[in-house]
Amino acid sequence: MKLQGVPNDHGGKDYLISHNGNQHKATKHGSLFCCNGVTDTLKAIKQMIELGELPEEVDSQPVHQVTPQDIDVGLWSCVHPCALLVLTVGDRALDDDMRRQFITTLDNYGWLTEKGSPDYRRAMVEYELNTQ
Repeated sequence: MKLQGVPNDHGGKDYLISHNGNQHKATKHGSLFCCNGVTDTLKAIKQMIELGELPEEVDSQPVHQVTPQDIDVGLWSCVHPCALLVLTVGDRALDDDMRRQFITTLDNYGWLTEKGSPDYRRAMVEYELNTQ
């Protein structure tokens, strides 16, 4: 089995996994990876590939990224809720338990950087895009 890191568009790293002449791409989603419709740890995905338990590649259409020009401004234009969480997670009024819940939510939705901190740069882009 060969594992090769590939930079992704979010500043993180995806992986190409080669095994027995087949190649699979594991894309990073929060702290987990997604490969052929399975979301799990990279180690678990590698084990599934090795054991032949990973489902066949799912045929999916590319997801269209909505831009402000695609929508009637004011009707659906809003800031992503995770961007708002990122912008408030540093608030001193939050207790430790609530801050942990914010971080867990951000991780589950892929809004943490590769180092595990809230993606402030992405949140600011999202905020500025939807508040102009």
